[in-house]
Amino acid sequence: MQGARALGVSLPNTAAAQELFNACAGHGWSELDHSAMVRVLEILAQHEVA
Repeated sequence: MQGARALGVSLPNTAAAQELFNACAGHGWSELDHSAMVRVLEILAQHEVA
């Protein structure tokens, strides 16, 4: 993201993924794989996927 900012490039999907990873870390799920992102999305949507 720093490189993109330095170049003036917009990467909205990458920024969204970074925020999901930040939310994972905030919940203490830093050690989990990408499935933690689904857990965060479930919380945001107030709906369990599986």
